[in-house]
Amino acid sequence: MAQGFDSPSKPEASVAAQNSDAEADSAGPSPLNGVTSDESLPSTPGLMPVPDVHVLIGTFNLATRIPNPTIKDIPNLLSWLSPPPSTPGTPTPDLVVVGFQELLSQSRAAWLPTRECSHGLAKLAVKHDQGRLKWLDNWVQLVQDTLQTIYGGNGTVDENSDMKGEKENITSDGHSNDTSRSNGDSVSAEENNDTTQSFRRSNRELDPSNAREIRYEPYCISRMVALGLLVFIRVDRLSHVKIRGVWEASMGTGLIGAYGNKGVEGIGLDLDILDMQFYSRSISICFANSHLGPHEGFWYYNWRNEEVRHLFETLVFTSTAAPYNVRSVHDFNATFFFGDMNYRLVGAGVKPKEARTAFRDAVIKRIDEGAVKDLVEMDELSLIRERQRFEPLAGFLEPPITFLPSYKFNVGLKAKLSSTSAADCYSKTRMPAYCDRILFRATDLSQPRPFNALVPHTRSHMMTEDNWKAARAYTTNCIQWLYYHCASDVVWSDHKPVAALFSLKLDLLSTERHASRALQPEEEDKLIEWVTKERRKRFKNVLYGSWVFRLVVVVFVGCLVWWIPKMADWKRLWATYIPHRLIDELSLGKRSAGQCPKVTVQQ
Repeated sequence: MAQGFDSPSKPEASVAAQNSDAEADSAGPSPLNGVTSDESLPSTPGLMPVPDVHVLIGTFNLATRIPNPTIKDIPNLLSWLSPPPSTPGTPTPDLVVVGFQELLSQSRAAWLPTRECSHGLAKLAVKHDQGRLKWLDNWVQLVQDTLQTIYGGNGTVDENSDMKGEKENITSDGHSNDTSRSNGDSVSAEENNDTTQSFRRSNRELDPSNAREIRYEPYCISRMVALGLLVFIRVDRLSHVKIRGVWEASMGTGLIGAYGNKGVEGIGLDLDILDMQFYSRSISICFANSHLGPHEGFWYYNWRNEEVRHLFETLVFTSTAAPYNVRSVHDFNATFFFGDMNYRLVGAGVKPKEARTAFRDAVIKRIDEGAVKDLVEMDELSLIRERQRFEPLAGFLEPPITFLPSYKFNVGLKAKLSSTSAADCYSKTRMPAYCDRILFRATDLSQPRPFNALVPHTRSHMMTEDNWKAARAYTTNCIQWLYYHCASDVVWSDHKPVAALFSLKLDLLSTERHASRALQPEEEDKLIEWVTKERRKRFKNVLYGSWVFRLVVVVFVGCLVWWIPKMADWKRLWATYIPHRLIDELSLGKRSAGQCPKVTVQQ
């Protein structure tokens, strides 16, 4: 089944360009008509610049709460998906990707299929697995309405204004002039609407003649147990952005190391982008929504690290058009790894009550003071990335954190951190932590994989320091973050939603047309075989070390100890009611092959 949007319509061009197109049509296919032949495209040095692709990533742990539009029990997501007031002139995203965790309770999710997915424009009559994602329907509509309120409605935008706004907002080091507001500086819906309307007006004033109405449609919808992943496409950009292929992946790392109550679900997109001369350039993007193991302490910290290592070594994507085609997470030009990663503050797992109380008081004091830098230095994920160089996350970067911890809040508390003590806002049973994160990476597909399952004894921890720095430098050049913020005024859950906007530099990410790292059929077979073996090995290790398995073994052994001494009594009971002669004749030792024993019942 072929994936993608309808072929883009022929854009406006000059008379000379139209004449050249007519000559090209007589000789062969034209790039304006969705050409797929490499011969009709210019060589790589002659390719024209390509506008950047802007991707908005959001993550939100819902704490199993389900919206009910009937009684108006729905969260206000404006401050989450809107650009923060400190970043005016922010480009409008071409793709919006939203990841949910704890979509519904585990007891309810256990009755549903483990994995469900749907892809295709909502306006299409036929969708893959249509109607099986009812637990995401309300969230799809809510996010779509929110995006329409922020970017659509009466607002229009010039297609080239995104690049103009970006140039004004990016400094010489490739980052935003003002990344985000503090977590405590929450804004009202009216303030967000004023900012949004101002942004729309500024875009219309740039070039009203080329303005178009902005509209977003859901394209990919996916659910694994309680994880949900939504991908929205900007419809007014269909003439420049086309989805050529869709890839799907999921992997559970929860109960007994395999169930999907924890783990990751991913969606990969192969995009064709038209450059200034309407020639096609290709890029592949991977979105991985994760929910890792919870709790504080060194053992749980190591468990999360092992989950991440297992994820980046064994997560395999399959093509929706050809399920026998596979791709690893390292075979995409750009990768976004986000979700509730559950990493806590170093030292939060201290056990003595007095020490735990003192630690929490120190954290709360820093939160009240707004000492974000001190809190980030205590963060486990920042520690393993910056100091320990955790190899599975090689090449991954995170925008600077300028907000306060996003977990764990008292659900429904509407007071602002700026006016209320953090001790009253955060839960007293858990330590505040930066659980909700967004990481990004650009991958140079011309280089070998950081981990290659096809080469024996090659693992990610063998990456050298030079390779580590080179991978990060490549990401810095190819992907720029524009803002990274936390919506502290959303009171739906004990987590606060986090969002970030990125600009993908296609001229650097896609240096060759249809650049990809495809596997040969025999390599695909070896990869699948190796991944299956590794997952079984991890399942056994986790199973044998789990308290559930040990409890079952103890109960089973206890039953045997109780049952074996009773066997003699059962034998005497059996012998009392069954004649010995009948027992002897039914004995296998006296039965000859092919003969049925004669049973004699004495009167």
